Amino acid sequence: MVFLNAGIATNYTLLDNDDAFEISKKEMVTNYHPVVYLTHHLEPILASKKNASFIITTSGVAFVPDILHPTYSATKAALHNYIVGLRLVLQRKNSLIEVYELMAPLVDSPFSKAVESDLKVSPESVIEQLILGIKNKEFEIRPGLTQDIYQTYLRSPEEALLLLNNSTGA
Repeated sequence: MVFLNAGIATNYTLLDNDDAFEISKKEMVTNYHPVVYLTHHLEPILASKKNASFIITTSGVAFVPDILHPTYSATKAALHNYIVGLRLVLQRKNSLIEVYELMAPLVDSPFSKAVESDLKVSPESVIEQLILGIKNKEFEIRPGLTQDIYQTYLRSPEEALLLLNNSTGA
């Protein structure tokens, strides 16, 4: 089992930050590229193992962007699409490697300390839901607010966008 859980997020407003391009490069290199690199290089090793899996952390912002963290949101959306494609490629190779996506909500951790919200969930709760999702072979695990965003997105992407951004104080 390989757990890929890296991420940085920079709080800035689109069109109001002269460093937006530099921020986007740094976040893409940290949040997205390592997953592509590591899945590519570790897949041959995992292919020979029983019960092999990748767990890749994304976020509810894979569905709709948090306008306070626009590039972070874009990296998580890119990862979500990469994961969906990775599953299909592995399926077509008849690989037994499973790919789980932990679509983390707003977690009460040092990572989200700058975000004021009553909707933060504990790290323990997220891990409990991750373990349950793996046991139940749920390949998209959406704890807390992420499940609400997902369900809302299915009905109305515009409502989901507002739900997320109202939740983060954007």
